[in-house]
Amino acid sequence: MTMTAEQIERAARIFDEARKGNYMIDEVPAELGLDNLDDAARVAERVVELSGERVVGFLVGATNPEMQKTLHTDEPYYACILESNLCPSPADLAPRNLLTIGLESEVAFTMGADLPAREKPYSEGEVADAIKSIHASVEVVNGHVRDWLNKPIAWVMADNGTDGPLVLGPAVEDWRGIDRPNIPVTLTVNGKVECEGRGGNALGDPLAVMVWIANKRSREGKGMTAGQVVNTGTTAGIHFASPGGKAVADFGPLGQAVLSF
Repeated sequence: MTMTAEQIERAARIFDEARKGNYMIDEVPAELGLDNLDDAARVAERVVELSGERVVGFLVGATNPEMQKTLHTDEPYYACILESNLCPSPADLAPRNLLTIGLESEVAFTMGADLPAREKPYSEGEVADAIKSIHASVEVVNGHVRDWLNKPIAWVMADNGTDGPLVLGPAVEDWRGIDRPNIPVTLTVNGKVECEGRGGNALGDPLAVMVWIANKRSREGKGMTAGQVVNTGTTAGIHFASPGGKAVADFGPLGQAVLSF
């Protein structure tokens, strides 16, 4: 059953208060009926409005088979990147502002042209033509639902995809010749290798994620615009770190994303 406008507002206020108060909630009240992705998207949209922040791009989740299995889904979802969360590498983050420090090594893109909403789906070539650059990045997952990996995916999505800082590595504009599915990815924390993967762990090719979100946004009548940043889902799982460390995500030909926390 679709949530009412009042239920959407109540759920959004719960997440907004947790986010602004920097605390976790144990659950979403059952009477709100937050149990499907369509309603979760409506809640997340309102959460973003309540934040008062400018949206500078999008994060795409559940593009990795391992994460899809964990979250009990067979399709990706997306959420908004808020302006305060976009950080150039190297970044020095304040742990007191993070409820969790879940490190995900992701390939990101910066848009160089608009992809407005339209009836005809966008092809891979059209999406590629609209991309300005590719980047190494680390998304710091900062969930506001306790034990979120074991909670309904609708709750994860409603929390604006458990968004946290996105540390963006240097721009690589000559990216078309890069073997994206085989980009080697290594996440090192305090000098120890914690995760390894490759670019193809995100829907087989990070560019495929860009095609997915371009068409998803187009079907929703929203589109995408030049300058927006999109990160495409973890290529090497997720590593939960403790405060007081340094992480280096190495993406071979894309360079590194570096952060301290």
